[in-house]
Amino acid sequence: MSAIVAVENEAFKLKINAADKTSHNFTSRSHCIALTACRNSFAAFQIVMQCTFRSCINLSDAPWFSEYSDASVLSVRHDGKLQPIFNHIGMHLGDDGYLYGDCLKSDAVVDAEADVPASVFVRFEIPKDMAPGEYSGTFHVFSSHLFDDEVLVDRIRYTLTVKDVVLPDPRDHSLSLDLWQHNCNIARKAGVANWCDRHFEIMEQYIKTLAHLGQSSVTTVVSEIPWSGQRCFQNKETPSNMFEYSMVSIRQEPDGSYTYDYSVLDRYIELCFQYGIDKQIDIFGLINNWVSEDDGFSNFTETPEAIRIRYRMPDGSFHFMKKAADIENYIKALYGHFLEKGWLEKARVVADEPADHEKFKKSLEMIKRLAPGFRYKAAFGKKSFYDEFQDTIEDFCVILTGLTTAAEEWQRVFQEDKKHNFTFYVCCFPRCPNTYLFSNLLETRYLAILADYFGLSGFLRWNYTVWPRDPGRDIRYPPFPAGDTNFVYPGADMQPLLTLRYMALRRSIEDYELLTMARSAGETQLAEKAHGRILTNRLFSRFHDEWNTFLNFEEMSAATYEDYEKMRKEIYSVLEKAASIQ
Repeated sequence: MSAIVAVENEAFKLKINAADKTSHNFTSRSHCIALTACRNSFAAFQIVMQCTFRSCINLSDAPWFSEYSDASVLSVRHDGKLQPIFNHIGMHLGDDGYLYGDCLKSDAVVDAEADVPASVFVRFEIPKDMAPGEYSGTFHVFSSHLFDDEVLVDRIRYTLTVKDVVLPDPRDHSLSLDLWQHNCNIARKAGVANWCDRHFEIMEQYIKTLAHLGQSSVTTVVSEIPWSGQRCFQNKETPSNMFEYSMVSIRQEPDGSYTYDYSVLDRYIELCFQYGIDKQIDIFGLINNWVSEDDGFSNFTETPEAIRIRYRMPDGSFHFMKKAADIENYIKALYGHFLEKGWLEKARVVADEPADHEKFKKSLEMIKRLAPGFRYKAAFGKKSFYDEFQDTIEDFCVILTGLTTAAEEWQRVFQEDKKHNFTFYVCCFPRCPNTYLFSNLLETRYLAILADYFGLSGFLRWNYTVWPRDPGRDIRYPPFPAGDTNFVYPGADMQPLLTLRYMALRRSIEDYELLTMARSAGETQLAEKAHGRILTNRLFSRFHDEWNTFLNFEEMSAATYEDYEKMRKEIYSVLEKAASIQ
């Protein structure tokens, strides 16, 4: 019996054929790795193990006996000054029949089948006050069976060079990160009532993970089901509930007037603010609410928009507002509340991919009349939308396919228009580059360099916790590509479990911040050099045609993980030199 132990870089994603698990992409390479990182960042790599026998991989010092008496235990232990964080990398089934490494599991022990590789994510968090210099250590892998003494199987050596460069705290990032929060889905998976104290306790843990990325925006929902549950009712094969509900509760008094309770809304906003998520407050539910007439999700109101406002009658029953006057009074009251709280400058009424421009104009006119101080943000597809609404909307977030198909036109806009804020997003398209389960992790880092190249100020994605019915068992949810709905998983205790894709996004955001720091130091040529190294194909208009993808990632960029590391090291060197001169 034998065991193979090797290291892979942090961007490696184990891929295993679910039908024949001995078919995979792991090839034994090296037993040592040299890492470089700056302060207020992290260093990471993977340890991959493949045994000819059934095994249990133990990342703790606690004893472990398997229900399989023939299983040996492989124990991984660290010797060095630094404190590593270990996570088994969970494998998840993709749409193509392959298993992909993704979830950073909280379990100390996992089972590994004979001849099937398993990977462990190892990271070192580098605090901002850590002394620059070189650190080293060794990971020892021991094997034992039942009551036998442990025997050394292999060892992994590493060195970590910490550079004298400090990244800004996430709350001070220059990149505007907008990952939409779907909090009612968290409540459903936890089995608790929406907005109860336990729900807030659980949400706080997810807010912390968002804050660690540098999240900028608070997602608020002020009417019922603005996305119509992502039209989950149309999915008959893999049904999942994805409805999101209002944070404002309303009561009709005996005299026919209405009272509005904003306590949940305020509590959530203030909780996000507490963790530095305080740049913007996105307001969903007032404009461009999704409808599906054939399925009963229509606009039953007298307003141009399907603003679904539920209220309690004096007798305890619930109704939905239908009269325009009642809905307009609610919007005015909500506006007054934001004004009173001093949040108006941060607030953005958000439209998610408006298709009917005439209806959208009527909705904008109504809200502008009722709430003249509200500002607007839209996620959209084509440049013609910007041309039509640039006098009304302040924040434009264009989908990547819309950006690439009109790249030259957009570049002129970004250079000339300094009145608006421009960001971009990916969602269930394009197929590449993206952040799906099957996506190359370098695609996420590519997105940050692309944003820097175009001069975009931020990145948006609709997913974070929009899990299907049983995400721990199966993350697939057609028609969305697997992984499109989440960046994290719910643990057994509802603690958030991070993913390789989350860590790649964190690294990507750091790339953007480093380029910004270099440019602020007057080193503009570093950014240009980075663009040249990573954006090896700049025929962007040939990447996508409307919503279809023509190129795969290797055709878009020939850059390797090593190219990204060279880019960072060059920036470290220049920033260290600039700091020493000051």
